[in-house]
Amino acid sequence: MPILSKFYGWLAGAGAFVLAVAGAFLYGRQKAKGEAKQEVAVANAEQRANTAGAILQRNEVRRDVDAQVAKLPSNPAGKVTVPANLPVPGSAADQLQRDWSRD
Repeated sequence: MPILSKFYGWLAGAGAFVLAVAGAFLYGRQKAKGEAKQEVAVANAEQRANTAGAILQRNEVRRDVDAQVAKLPSNPAGKVTVPANLPVPGSAADQLQRDWSRD
């Protein structure tokens, strides 16, 4: 046992050093985890804001299109002079087919 008594000082110092390094590692890891969570929260908030803006823009476009369609003239019933599968010239369906169809 006298041999071990000579190394107790060194062993205690090495143990303290290992504990200090492990503590610093765990502290840094915890701090980085908190920063990462904060960055993710900020990114999620930005994404939600962008999504909300896109939804508002789509709703505005839809309202505009609905208003344009409502302003289009409609054909009175009973005055159809074209085949049933073709839109009546000047009607809302005709204008939509001309302007929005890929055909």
